[in-house]
Amino acid sequence: MKKQFVVVGVGRFGSALLENLAQCAQQVLVIDSNEKNIQMVNDNRLATLAVVADATNENVMRSLICSKDRSKCEYDVGVVCIGENIEASILVTVLLKEIGVRKVIAKVTNDLHGKVLEKILLVGAKGEDEIIYPYKDIAELVATKLVRPNIQEEINLSANHKFVRVSPPKKIIGKSLVDLNLRKFYEINVIGIKSANNDNVDFSVKPGRIIETGDTILAVMPSNMIDKFLKED
Repeated sequence: MKKQFVVVGVGRFGSALLENLAQCAQQVLVIDSNEKNIQMVNDNRLATLAVVADATNENVMRSLICSKDRSKCEYDVGVVCIGENIEASILVTVLLKEIGVRKVIAKVTNDLHGKVLEKILLVGAKGEDEIIYPYKDIAELVATKLVRPNIQEEINLSANHKFVRVSPPKKIIGKSLVDLNLRKFYEINVIGIKSANNDNVDFSVKPGRIIETGDTILAVMPSNMIDKFLKED
């Protein structure tokens, strides 16, 4: 069953988000006060419905995202992508929670903005809501690529474990998984391997699979083992 998303604000972040949601064929309502932004969304078919409206107006929002009698919210996820107008971002976030959107994700422009939204949203252990700090996320990504160039992607799964897409270090190239015994020495659980000459990921990796130059390994591993694994002997 598809989720229903309401996206408020069509800046650079919002546009990129809509492009990705469109590729996944999701049900998306877009709201923005700028007619040109909404025209762009419609021209590029980035949403199921895109409307010019004031998202800080409660009556307007209830008419757009609630049932006909306005008693029940019909959207699962709300994403607040408003840029520099911090006041509007906060008001929209409050409205989405009051109206009953189950999960709200808000992009913030600075730490103070984030601290205010932390008082409104249920983030972390408290609930499903999320606060996105694009400037911090990009900085962390760049730092990771500088320090660990083998890492193509990493996602925190818990305080101690990460999912990683990683290019194999030279020390394991030409060796089989059974000989490497990655689980024993690095506590690595290999989920799949993608070959350089194949777009498909092999999720049924055989123990005798030889690691080759150009491979991409998908794995779950302890955060404190990453540097040990990548370190060349």
